[in-house]
Amino acid sequence: MEDVGLFLRENVRDEKMRKQKNVLFRWRHHKGIIAGSLATILATSLAFGTTSPIKANNSFEDIKAEDGLEVLKGDFYSSDYYKAGQPLGIANGFHIFAFTELSIEAHTNGNFATRSVKVGAANGTNQLANEKEVDVVTESWVGGGTTIADDLLVPIAASVTTRNGDKTVTNPISGQIAIDGNGIDMNSGNEKHIYHVHSNFIDFDAEQQYYTTLSTTLANTPATDGTTVKTDNGVLTIGLTETGMNVVNISGKVLNDCQNGTEIRNVQFDDFDGDGDLEYSGLQSVIINVDLNGCKTDVWDWSTGTSQLAFSTNSQTKVYRSDDSVVANKEDNVLDGTIVLWNFYDSSEDDYNYDGTLAFGKTSLGSVLAPQASVIASQNVDGNIIADTVKISAESHRCDFMGPITVTVNVPEPTTTTTAEATTTTTE
Repeated sequence: MEDVGLFLRENVRDEKMRKQKNVLFRWRHHKGIIAGSLATILATSLAFGTTSPIKANNSFEDIKAEDGLEVLKGDFYSSDYYKAGQPLGIANGFHIFAFTELSIEAHTNGNFATRSVKVGAANGTNQLANEKEVDVVTESWVGGGTTIADDLLVPIAASVTTRNGDKTVTNPISGQIAIDGNGIDMNSGNEKHIYHVHSNFIDFDAEQQYYTTLSTTLANTPATDGTTVKTDNGVLTIGLTETGMNVVNISGKVLNDCQNGTEIRNVQFDDFDGDGDLEYSGLQSVIINVDLNGCKTDVWDWSTGTSQLAFSTNSQTKVYRSDDSVVANKEDNVLDGTIVLWNFYDSSEDDYNYDGTLAFGKTSLGSVLAPQASVIASQNVDGNIIADTVKISAESHRCDFMGPITVTVNVPEPTTTTTAEATTTTTE
């Protein structure tokens, strides 16, 4: 494995970030086994961007959009924004990865990638003021009147102007702009950039197929020997083994019955700097597979005039350190990451995927994998959210999944015939 020490230690701007990167440096030399997105990825990390402006290696189309801004050439994977070596692939670099649509109705402490977005509240990770973070929208941008603390990649059809609408915006940006006449404040204390992208800058269809296959693969993974699961007095308690990927398989009924919370125990932390501040060891993860077969309810959707399948979880998630203290739901979680991945599926479906609504009614700590579902965050969700559509109705926080993930993912090749061959992404 390549030496990542220098990369993880460069551009450090505060003590907390330095400590986190030291943790990840140690971790990456323990574990380099993960599943990557659409290609084999051979390293794992919680990777943030650098402080240099995102323009050194990016290339632009020969033409500019009507508003005069550059149009990025190629795709996200070829851009400087993409950071390889993350356990959940491309989605690991975003707080929210919504294949179809995202609606932001409450402060979102993190970035996003989606086809279409409705912006009604501020977004951007406050703790990454000296790091590069990007929002990507490939087809439709609606809304404004808020603050965004990220670089922006917007559809070619979107018109970007100064706030009064009479001048061409030039990079770098530090102030107020307008997108299709809706004001956006990008004055976050450091340079930001905004560019246009084509609709295929991120191939959301291909990514959705990958994450659908990943979800199904994880759902069919046997429970880990030594990982304990028990319920008592409305509390679901999960005890982890000391190293590796812990797999837990439960039903939606079990999760629904545990209204007094979910506790994740025996989580390994280390005091790498000897100052009493504990950090994840980086040697273990937990995949919680939740089978929603038989646990869904029909809910009438007045906006569409149809009945929709829905599942609500009101079980608050708590992660316990070795000293029995609790990891709190807060904005600073972005610096710590998470080892928890919730995978929601439906074994009654041929493809094992749940395509209804998934509502979070209590604060949840951990990333969410529900690639065909509509996720509604009515309380804090701290993690990566990977879903078809996402609505943020309460403050949420970026908290990147650290892995490890050790599975083989078989992604069918697109084909026009009746026989589909498969390519295999193997991580061993």
